[in-house]
Amino acid sequence: MTGAPPPAEGRRAALRLGGYSFVILFLELALIRYLPGYVRVFGFYLNFVLIAAFLGMGVGLLKVEDAARVRWLALPALLALFGVTNVFANVVVEQPVDPNELLWGIFTDIAPSVRRIGILPVTVLLFTLTALLFVPLGALMGREFRKFPPLTAYSIDIAGSLLGILAFGVASALWLPPVAWFAVALGAWTALAWPSRPFGPAFAAAAAVSLTLAYWPARANPGRWSPYYRIAVSRTAPGAYSLDVNGSFHQYMLDFTPEATAQDAALATIRGHYLRPLAAVSSFDTVLVLGAGTGNDVALLLEAGASYIDAVEIDPA
Repeated sequence: MTGAPPPAEGRRAALRLGGYSFVILFLELALIRYLPGYVRVFGFYLNFVLIAAFLGMGVGLLKVEDAARVRWLALPALLALFGVTNVFANVVVEQPVDPNELLWGIFTDIAPSVRRIGILPVTVLLFTLTALLFVPLGALMGREFRKFPPLTAYSIDIAGSLLGILAFGVASALWLPPVAWFAVALGAWTALAWPSRPFGPAFAAAAAVSLTLAYWPARANPGRWSPYYRIAVSRTAPGAYSLDVNGSFHQYMLDFTPEATAQDAALATIRGHYLRPLAAVSSFDTVLVLGAGTGNDVALLLEAGASYIDAVEIDPA
């Protein structure tokens, strides 16, 4: 259809088109962060979420004529995706052993009682469910897209997409948890679906259950969602803390003060390794630390007499 709809219907159609574009981009970015945050191994396959979203949306665009039926796929897809993520967040995903490959942070000394599952079913199932979730979004967006001339439709589509990116950027900058992200995405989708009965109320119910499921992994896997990662800190010994990123060990925060190292031989040895590069420098006044992490290097540099330190770290947490 190339002709523009009547003014009143045109405004509603434009809001729906922009709204679905917003939901698609916002939800895509949210899943790119959420799935690797709780299903650790999926962090190695971030592009899978992106590919699945494009695949599902593309299939949906091909099913525009059947959008009224395809939209019902959103209910089981939502519930299944968040339900499966809950299961995978509490199991060990096993990687194939390859002597020529090293995966950092893969531990083999896990108790036999812990549930395990292979990497293939995890990635295939999450990929499939993610793609299925975007099929109805693609169909619904395509249905509104066809109501406008191409240039107008693309303009509205891009505006909605940019707004979705901006909104998720703001949510990340505010360190909001996933349940807040999905409340925005599913709330917007519910508002778009609500006028259509009985689909609207049914989708609202599924969205409410999905939000509960999205919150559930945080109970067993607490952490702080920075603009980049899910970060968890736990005390491992007096003066030592372990920092995990998206469920993987990342770094120890250590007390390198002379008082602490005098009582711990292992800590003294680690301190020596940190200080070894400084022995090659006769003097220093201004230092640049790239990837400052939790501050071990910075603390020792201050102790060693550095006057000015620029500590660069991508994650503010």
